[in-house]
Amino acid sequence: MSINPQNAFNLLLQAKAAGHLSGFGTTYILTILFFLTHGQQPIYNRFVHKAAQAIATNTSPKKAAHHQPVMHWAQYLNYQAQLAPVGAALGLAMPVNRSVDRALWVYGHLFP
Repeated sequence: MSINPQNAFNLLLQAKAAGHLSGFGTTYILTILFFLTHGQQPIYNRFVHKAAQAIATNTSPKKAAHHQPVMHWAQYLNYQAQLAPVGAALGLAMPVNRSVDRALWVYGHLFP
């Protein structure tokens, strides 16, 4: 059975808006999406996002990486697009694997 990631994301957002997922933010919803798609959709993390944005814009550590939290599907697709060159540079079939995700998470902490 194939899951349409965008439909699943929107369905989970609707469930949240209806009060069925109290305490769940977009980050948790995207984590659920990671598991529903068997890892095909990357987990969202703001520090990984900051690192990906810094790499994409050639921003030096300690300088602000302009980060907006993912709240909509289009923003999540933009996040994926920023991860893709990192994964491609490392020869990965998926945007990033767990080791690269952890490295980006550490690197992302260097940006306010």
